[in-house]
Amino acid sequence: MDLKYHVYASEVKQEFVLDKLSSELRDSLQGQLDEVKTVDSEGDLFFGLQEVITLPEGVELWTNGQQIVEGGNTLVTDSRIAIISTQTGVEIAYIAAPYAYDNSPTTAQTLEEKPEQLLEPGTKFFITLESGNLFVTTAVSMNWLLDDSTSFPVVIDPNIGTNTYQTDSPGTFKTCVTNDLDCHTITTGEHYYSVPSR
Repeated sequence: MDLKYHVYASEVKQEFVLDKLSSELRDSLQGQLDEVKTVDSEGDLFFGLQEVITLPEGVELWTNGQQIVEGGNTLVTDSRIAIISTQTGVEIAYIAAPYAYDNSPTTAQTLEEKPEQLLEPGTKFFITLESGNLFVTTAVSMNWLLDDSTSFPVVIDPNIGTNTYQTDSPGTFKTCVTNDLDCHTITTGEHYYSVPSR
């Protein structure tokens, strides 16, 4: 697996790149999937990668018109997550809807000739909020991941951004301006965000 970052003015795009599945992992995942199918013919499992995001104080999280609450059950969504200031009610940042793709060429001809062979990754977020930390698992359908038509590498692609269009002040999430700081030798894992004057 590789982890790649693309940094833009108001967004950090992450790419979890799965180059391949070992035969041991593939067999293990297939065994779990087969076990679920014997219980529920419509069943599916998900394979994902979890991140922990420490949230600043004074924010609420919303997805699909539903607030994500502390200590609640794991919430599953395929939609974006809005990070809202409790003082102003303005969205200060967001986590874009989860997205995944493989290396298969998808053409109009393939869609016409064999649409039943094109499984969707079914990408979802599994979300838990505990003690100001947001646990986000970005996951894909195991049916899709293990399908013979899925071509590796597979990319699972969550994005985090600040909403510079609805507010004059930047988000408080720690990122890095390489012109201002030496980001390669910091050992705390923290990089700081500054905004040039407009």
